[in-house]
Amino acid sequence: MIDRESTTKRHKRSGLKAAVLGIVFLLLLSSCSLFKGKGESEPVTVGPEGGTFTLDNGISLRVPAGVLGEETELQMNRIENDSIASILEEAQIPLRPIIFFEALPDGLQLDEAIEVTVPIPEDVVLEGWPVHLELDMENETFSYSSTGLRFNPEERKIIFILDHFSPHGAGEIPGGGIPNECDEPAMACRCGWVHLESKPHRYESENCSGMTQLTTGQFMNCPDQPITRVEEVNISDGCTWQGSLAFHVLIVMEGQEIHMTCADPIPFKVEEDEISGSGTMHCTINDSIEMNDPDVGTITLTFDSVMDFTMSLSGNLDGFKLEFDPPSIESIVGYFKVDGAVPEFGGFAVVDIDFDGSTASGDFGIMDGFTLFSFSKSIGEDESKGVPAMTFPLFDGETFEIPQQEEGVSSVTTITLHLTVGKE
Repeated sequence: MIDRESTTKRHKRSGLKAAVLGIVFLLLLSSCSLFKGKGESEPVTVGPEGGTFTLDNGISLRVPAGVLGEETELQMNRIENDSIASILEEAQIPLRPIIFFEALPDGLQLDEAIEVTVPIPEDVVLEGWPVHLELDMENETFSYSSTGLRFNPEERKIIFILDHFSPHGAGEIPGGGIPNECDEPAMACRCGWVHLESKPHRYESENCSGMTQLTTGQFMNCPDQPITRVEEVNISDGCTWQGSLAFHVLIVMEGQEIHMTCADPIPFKVEEDEISGSGTMHCTINDSIEMNDPDVGTITLTFDSVMDFTMSLSGNLDGFKLEFDPPSIESIVGYFKVDGAVPEFGGFAVVDIDFDGSTASGDFGIMDGFTLFSFSKSIGEDESKGVPAMTFPLFDGETFEIPQQEEGVSSVTTITLHLTVGKE
């Protein structure tokens, strides 16, 4: 006897499963590419020999020999500007989409960059500078790429330099002067080929956000190929730039390197374009060198020192630049020790040591096997600062180097800017 109710339920469940499987199948089909549509291209197979290829959607590739280790299917699908316009609206600096494409296979890493030439659609009006962007469609975010691009507004083409595959494209910084100068005979050459390099940074902290970007354009059609720089800065209301300066000293003695590494960078903040800050930086030297003495032979010296520098920072923010005055060193305390096979002098002495043009009092001892110097030093305002004035662009990680040379010894002090944003 057939249970009709059970059969009906089984049919309903089977129909439901079929519908679910159908939806999953459609989702799988659509997930093969996030941007299927009229901009989709047929893939091309590229081997280790490389070559130049033009896809059926007008995008062309130039792949140098040796970039690919085996035959690989490459595909470039256009992305409609409407689908990413809302993502670019989140930019700190206003951006407008020009052209975007999906490079497949996604995630492909290249040992050497390739060129991808993308025609600009006729319905896109060019008004300013294009910058290279990379998209994360899953999280609806974008990042600025530093690989650069070449832009030909006359032929309406953008050449992208890619070292990895993902969704890429160009957004436009409004203004910038390129198209606006085309009507001026003396400046018309700037409307031809231009090589653009963009160096962007984004900052997020404490409900604050900031953006700094330097775009450099080299006008290839002009005599001497002049270069123009566009500096962009943006920061949330009620927020300010802040950060720290970190120090590292490389000493070269007897052709060998000794490193002084400092922790606890000196903090600062910017208020009404004035820089202020102070702190104590803890520095250590833990290195060894070998010295040749004609009487006793090779001596291995192991340096072990600790120095705490208390200093204050001042200066000002001038547009795109942080201009620091010479840091004011208020005090230095610590010890300096060298372990090595030194002659047995014995005894103990208290001496005055000349330090940075002034006198530091301390204890200096020479004993069997090691030398020890411990000291404490206060420095007056009228004494030498030791570190000159410094200027950094508004980019996290920028460095300032101070080389010094004395007889038999050279050194390079590297000062690194750590930059972020925070509440005023």
